Amino acid sequence: MSTLKIENLGKILGGNTILDGLNLEVEAGEIVALLGPSGSGKTTLLRCISGLESPDAGRISIDGRVVYDAGARVNVPPEGRKLGLVFQSYALWPHKTVSQNVAFGLEQRKENKGEIGRKVTEVLEQIGLGALGARYPGQLSGGQQQRVSLARAFVTEPVLLLLDEPLSNLDAKLREHARAWLREALKASGKTAIFVTHDQSEAMAISDRVAILRGGKLAQYAPPEQVYDQPNSLFVADFIGNPNIMDAQAVSTEGQGVRVLVNGATLEGVGVSDPELGGKVRAVIRQEHLELGQPGAANTFPARHVNSVFLGAVWEHWVEVGADRLRFHSPHKLSGDLLTMHVPREKLLVFH
Repeated sequence: MSTLKIENLGKILGGNTILDGLNLEVEAGEIVALLGPSGSGKTTLLRCISGLESPDAGRISIDGRVVYDAGARVNVPPEGRKLGLVFQSYALWPHKTVSQNVAFGLEQRKENKGEIGRKVTEVLEQIGLGALGARYPGQLSGGQQQRVSLARAFVTEPVLLLLDEPLSNLDAKLREHARAWLREALKASGKTAIFVTHDQSEAMAISDRVAILRGGKLAQYAPPEQVYDQPNSLFVADFIGNPNIMDAQAVSTEGQGVRVLVNGATLEGVGVSDPELGGKVRAVIRQEHLELGQPGAANTFPARHVNSVFLGAVWEHWVEVGADRLRFHSPHKLSGDLLTMHVPREKLLVFH
């Protein structure tokens, strides 16, 4: 059963269409990342789900209950939607202890004090802050403060959790650790969650599915590995990661296979969209799929080495192929100017 169902959602702000007939369904217990370029509608969508923003068209259902319907003029306020909100800024009371911050929502509901204490203790243990209940936010690290914010959302037992850039205030090293504990905490709770992020690695690491938005529409909605390895459009392929993209010409097709001419070399790849024979196409190769090859071998092409940068774990190399500049990683420093590059057939994606 789906926890969230969005149908033909529309939103116009200042004469600009922010959400354009968007449809999205999130299953119970699923973690979904909203990803897309600036202005794609991610935050507006989250605000519409929460009730902080009113759409202009469409319908939103949470746990089988309609909370917004433009046609029927239904618009349930945020406090009636059974949501948990986790903000980018943490929004903790500095004069309240960790336990008091977490208990705030339950106190607003006027729940029994004993029950409040039990729930607060339980959720703090769940996210690894069991010994810090008496501390104040100013005595905590950024990562600990974010956990308190998450605990405050968990303790009210929401049907759906909404997180807005939940890890953006953490430093780079801490964010890497935070990805793991955030996913673990969300999965352990069994809650359905949607989070907005600009960090692609964060979206890939935490989510079960990634919803990529473009111009207020859903460009692709799939598990992270599918979005990365099987993008359904050139936009998604280019947006996710930082791939090499070359102009090419379609020579022939056979099933999903396509043969292209790239800077004088003939290569075989996978056609994501039906190319027009003789027409211009774009050949996409992710950095990790480009490697050194042997002259004369299948799916190889000549290149000129122009630069290398040491990144610590690997070397990043830049090569020129005609007018295109490509990059790839290897554990070793390169010597010599003229190279032969290889790409596996199934890793060369061709878009019309």
